[in-house]
Amino acid sequence: MIRRSRLRRPSAPNPDTTLPSMIDNKLLEVLVCPENHMRLSLADAALLERINKAVAAGGVVNIAGTPVESPLDAALVREDSQLFYPVIDDIPILLADEAIALEPFV
Repeated sequence: MIRRSRLRRPSAPNPDTTLPSMIDNKLLEVLVCPENHMRLSLADAALLERINKAVAAGGVVNIAGTPVESPLDAALVREDSQLFYPVIDDIPILLADEAIALEPFV
């Protein structure tokens, strides 16, 4: 008899934080901007909401000029508050061309 293992669902995110389950604090401490190695921090819920509203309206374009079409799970903001990097499916997208200017959202 072959038994099938049950697939475990990912645990529900903690409602007190917007930190994706795959990015723990230790990882966040070592993540840096690929362009200038500045530290990154997690965008707060209010900023993420503004970003996702703009994404839904078609008003977000990354540095490479590609429109962002899907809402972000989270965003990592560069220390100088000039750029942020999207987090999609709990994966930080730390490519220089994927960065998005933060100015319109603050």
